[in-house]
Amino acid sequence: MLRGVKDTFDDSSRLYFGDSWLVSVKAAVAVAKAGNHACFIIKTGYSKSPKKYLDDKMKDFPGGTWITLETEIDSVSIVCIGYKYNKRNVLTFILTKGAGSSKHGDPYEARFPDKFGNVCVRHIARPEIISTYF
Repeated sequence: MLRGVKDTFDDSSRLYFGDSWLVSVKAAVAVAKAGNHACFIIKTGYSKSPKKYLDDKMKDFPGGTWITLETEIDSVSIVCIGYKYNKRNVLTFILTKGAGSSKHGDPYEARFPDKFGNVCVRHIARPEIISTYF
């Protein structure tokens, strides 16, 4: 699913969000070349992305950590964020440079039962652009 929202950068550009089934680095480059910004979560279309590197590198990282990488592909500045929100999973985001910030954003609120069945809440740090994505 692609979702476009009016961007705050200027009146002519948009910020597009996309889920893992429809997006790729190639799609982010195409969005940028059309004069817009993109923020995509990558799972299946990970060609040209550092997804495997991030999965290996962040294997033992704690939840609430992220790595930000930057490169240029076909004259387009692309940013990749590897975000770990729990002990097991690393999410890989591809975005165009300028789509958003990798500084601290609104935390993810994890809810889980304790051993007595009470609902516990834990706030997990995440980048601002990922807070906007979700």
